[in-house]
Order: sequence, then structure tokens, then C-alpha cells
Amino acid sequence: MWLVQNREEDVVSSSIEVSVSVEARQIMNIEEYKIYALEKREITCVDVEKLIGEYFDGDLPVSIKARVDAHVEGCECCKRSHREYSLLIDMAGELRADVEPMSIAAQNKLRQALNQELGISMPMLT
Repeated sequence: MWLVQNREEDVVSSSIEVSVSVEARQIMNIEEYKIYALEKREITCVDVEKLIGEYFDGDLPVSIKARVDAHVEGCECCKRSHREYSLLIDMAGELRADVEPMSIAAQNKLRQALNQELGISMPMLT
């Protein structure tokens, strides 16, 4: 059981009580969040948002994917986000095929600008 202070969301699933605050969900790694999602009675919009990258990468267990699918099917907001994310991935895939690698001179110019702007010292490429 995760127990945290601040605003809590109480969820009862299979006689297990889970208390998790919004702040705790933000610091969980994705594997912990998958367990949290499995223990919940229902997947919410927040869960879909948190798991969407894993969903599209094919890294969700079948049981969680099915629950995300069920939520998305019944939620217009998540359905729209799901379509937009899918479109974004498709568009990004198309860009990769057309983009040529940045020249070393351009990379060094960018590094120099970042070094000045951020006060860091990335080495120049040769």
C-alpha cells in the first residue's frame, strides 16, 4: 500500500485499499504506475494520460491495455487524445525518413549557443 500525505484518492479493489496522492502518482516510475493501475477499480483519464506512451510502444500488459481501451472507448476526451497521439507518432515517423543528419559545423554552432545561453561547457565535435 502506498500511503502519502496531502490530497488522497481512495480506491478499493479486491479488498485492498490503496491511498495515493496526486503528488505520489507524479513521482512513481512507470512500472510502479502499472501496478497502481492494476489495483484500481477503474482506469481514469489521468491514468490514460500517464500510460499513453507505454500503450503506443506496446509495453503495457494485456490486462492494462484492455482496461485503457475500454476507458478510451467510453470517453470522448481520451478518444480524441488517443487519436491525436497516434497521429503525432505517424507524423514523427514520416519526418525521420526525410530529415538528413545535422552537420558537425551546425552541431558545434548549436553547442556554442547553448554553452553561452546556459553557462555550460559542452565540448565541440571534431
